[in-house]
Amino acid sequence: MRLCPRSMLRRMGPWTVSIVFHVLLVVIGLMVTWSILHEDDRLPSPLVTSDIVAMTPLVPLRESPLMEHTAVAPSMPPPPTLATAALQLPVSAPALSSSLPAMGESSVRFAGAPLGAARDVVFVLDATGSMIAWLPFVIDEVERTLASMHPDQRFAVRYFAGDAVQATPPRQLTAVTASAADRAVKTLRRDAGRRMKMQRGSDPTKALEDAIRLQPDLILLMSEGLAGRGQWEVERSAVMKALDVANPVRSVTGMRDVRIECIRLVSGDEEPAAPLMELIAESHGGGAMRIVTLEDLD
Repeated sequence: MRLCPRSMLRRMGPWTVSIVFHVLLVVIGLMVTWSILHEDDRLPSPLVTSDIVAMTPLVPLRESPLMEHTAVAPSMPPPPTLATAALQLPVSAPALSSSLPAMGESSVRFAGAPLGAARDVVFVLDATGSMIAWLPFVIDEVERTLASMHPDQRFAVRYFAGDAVQATPPRQLTAVTASAADRAVKTLRRDAGRRMKMQRGSDPTKALEDAIRLQPDLILLMSEGLAGRGQWEVERSAVMKALDVANPVRSVTGMRDVRIECIRLVSGDEEPAAPLMELIAESHGGGAMRIVTLEDLD
């Protein structure tokens, strides 16, 4: 049986419309997709600015290990060394003021003879008849020297005539204080050259032996020459022998324990020799005898 064209159109019409419609939808979808992929007709995004500082991801949040190891640490003042701390002590500190002789040689002198670094000093003064006129000036020099010495130093005075030896202070070495120096000087002014006027001779043996027994660093022997005349002449060999026994040369050091500085007082240009004082100075003082005049003491 054959269908007429009108019947066929009724049957095929809806399917044909549906197929055409779906084909159009697919074509339209493809065209829209293509246009989105190849044509961007959107407006550009606006640029937003702000005063707030934002951290850009180009800046690292922490320093790299290389920067941490190579960074220079802030400089700090170095701690004071022992030498710097010592220089910061005040000059009046007890540690400095109580050890003057140990810091170096003193500039104090007695009739031109330097005391050097001697801590203990004994003055041995000839008080025989030939020295009577000199004694006031000698005592003035002792007083001036004591006033210049340091309180840590010690002193004693021995003055002799003939066989008599007097001492001030009377027993041992005494610290150089103002009161001790004043007592010693007053004793010398009162007694030296007065109580000993009747004594003759200038033998220094007993006075020097007494001074050496105190074991000082330095003995300052002052006399007009220790010569003597006639029966009062001093036997030099006996004096030197006694001093060698009292103040021997030590085998270990090759030196004597006590240094004896000899100071001779002269009144004119031409004075007789003083061989005993020269021997003592050479053997026990390590140097020549010193010569001073009244003008030097005045």
